[in-house]
Formats: sequence, C-alpha cells, structure tokens
Amino acid sequence: MSLAQTVDRTSEWCAFYPKLENLGTFRRDVVEFLNRQGSIHNESKFKPRLTAQSIVNLVQDEVKKHSQESKSNHNGTPFIPNWKDVETFRRDVEFLNHRGFIHNELNFKPRLTAESIVILVQVHNRPDQLQMLIDSFRRMRHINETLVIFSHDFYSQDVFDVIDKIDFCPYMQIFYPYAIQVYNSQFPGTDPSDCPRNFRNEVARKQKCNNAEYQDSYGHYREAPFTQMKHHWVWKLQFIFENCSLLRHFKGLIFRIEDDYYLAEDTIHYLRTLDRQGQIDCPECKMYIMGHYSGFSFYGYKSGAARKGRWYIGVGRGMAFRKDFWKLLKQCAKSFCLVDDARDRHVHPRWFENFKTSR
Repeated sequence: MSLAQTVDRTSEWCAFYPKLENLGTFRRDVVEFLNRQGSIHNESKFKPRLTAQSIVNLVQDEVKKHSQESKSNHNGTPFIPNWKDVETFRRDVEFLNHRGFIHNELNFKPRLTAESIVILVQVHNRPDQLQMLIDSFRRMRHINETLVIFSHDFYSQDVFDVIDKIDFCPYMQIFYPYAIQVYNSQFPGTDPSDCPRNFRNEVARKQKCNNAEYQDSYGHYREAPFTQMKHHWVWKLQFIFENCSLLRHFKGLIFRIEDDYYLAEDTIHYLRTLDRQGQIDCPECKMYIMGHYSGFSFYGYKSGAARKGRWYIGVGRGMAFRKDFWKLLKQCAKSFCLVDDARDRHVHPRWFENFKTSR
C-alpha cells in the first residue's frame, strides 16, 4: 500500500487537528505542519483539475456564494462587535476594521477617483434620526456610485439593523475602538476615581481624585461622553486616511457629516460642482462647508451660491476636504490634545490659528 493510500484511508476515520491547549503547540501544528503540508484529502480517488479556467470558475463560485450569504444576512443578524467584554471587543473591532468589507459592492461599484466623494457619517445612538438620514440618502442623485462609511462609537442592535437595510449604495462600517460604552469604568470612559464635573479644585485636591489638577477653562472636570465626540472625530479621520487600505491613497473628497443630518437630493451633484469651481477660484482653500448652525439669510444668499471666507467657530455642518487637510491637522496634534473644549467644533478654530492659508 502506498503512502498516499495510507493517508487517504486514515483520513476516513481520523483527522489531525491543531492542539488548542498550548499556544506553542498550536503554532507548531498550524504554522509549521498543517499550513505547509497543504494535504488534499481524497486525492488518490479524485484528482483536482487546476487549470487557469478551473481556478477562475472556483473564484466566481465563491463570489456568488458570498453574495448569497451577504443577501441572506439582511434577513438575519449581522456580525457586530461584542461590547460586553473588553478583550473580545478589541479583537472583534480589530478584525472588522482591518477587513474593510464593502456591502452591496456586487450591485453598486463605488467610484474612488480624484473627482469622487466618500460620505463619512459619525454615528452615535440615535437610530430614528439615522433612519431619516438614510432616507435622504436614498433620494440623492449619484448615491449608487458613492461609498458611504458609518463610523460607530456606540454599539446597539437597533442602530445596526437600520444600516443593514441599505440596498441602494455601497457602504462600509468602521468601529471606534475606545468606546466609553465598553471602557465604562476606566479611561477613556469614567474611572471611579475621576473628579466629578462640578468639584471645586480645593476639594478635588484634598480627595486626590485622578484629574484634580486638570480643570477646563470653565472650572469643570472632564466628562467622558463629551470628550468621546472629540476623540472619535479625529480617530475616524486618522483611520480613513492612514489605516484603511481602500482609502489610504484616495485623492477625492471626504464629506464628513453627523447621523442627525438630512441631505438634499442634489448634495453630491452640488459638492462636485463646488469642488470643480473651487479648484479654479480658490486653490488655497482647504475645506468646503455645506451648512451652518444658523441661517445664512443675512448674507443675502441665493440658491446654489457659495461664499469664500475664513473658517471660524460655529461653522461646520457638512465638512468636505481632502488628505492635504488631514496633513495640516496632524501638525496641530499638540493643540488638539491640550485644548480643553469638549466638542470638536469648538477645538477646530484653535487648531487653525496656526494656518493662515486654511479656508
């Protein structure tokens, strides 16, 4: 009996599996033996045909299978991070962020050219408002070729269910790895030894709470829910521009919005038009602002008009920018960390005191 026949017969009643009890043994079994061995079971009876066409057919079959599984997941429960255990959460988030799966890609291929727009949504725990935003997406022109990225800092089945129903555009989900929902009793969440918000400085020093020496400009101590907005804001930009393999070399616009916005049908069309004209009329401009926290009526605006100006506090609904903007921000990292304002929109103007060319 040949060695091949012996192995084939043995495989009928006994399979060799890696030992899980010991890390060193597992590495040896998996890396040094099983992966390198690459045994083909039943090879003596069924010889595989490994022509170029057979490999192409195999890949196509796997793509179809994955597509069917992806569609079936819309009727089931999508895989989301386990936020009830810190270590499991870290593992799940690292896997999902690294994977970078694009939903609906087989039906809607995203355009990722220098003229393209990627919509980046900062998602919190507001499923009803998120649903309204997604409803506005559905009505937008060119949404079928526009990649939408949802960046999460709260993990709720209700939020994931809303997103899982999207069937009209390609989308990704990324996951903020330092969510205070998970780190609920340690930094960046609220440590039990942190100073309460309204503690007087002398009381905080006497009790020696963690951050006794670090009151903000208003005499208050850090509140994790508000600080998370600022941390999440900068994390998702760093991830998109530097850690996401799909977008690391993307030269188009990132259009950053919140989950409680509602966008007009011509948003993508208008932003493309604004960008083309902006590169001609304002090549030094680093950012486009699509909205304001209050009305623009006192400027005498007309529909479709744009105004050139310096960025100042209070402006920031719908910020569109390229990677060169991110490179400027990184030079302001010290200001970002030391300015004690909780909300990112209050910190941004402080950063840009260093840049006279920013618009």
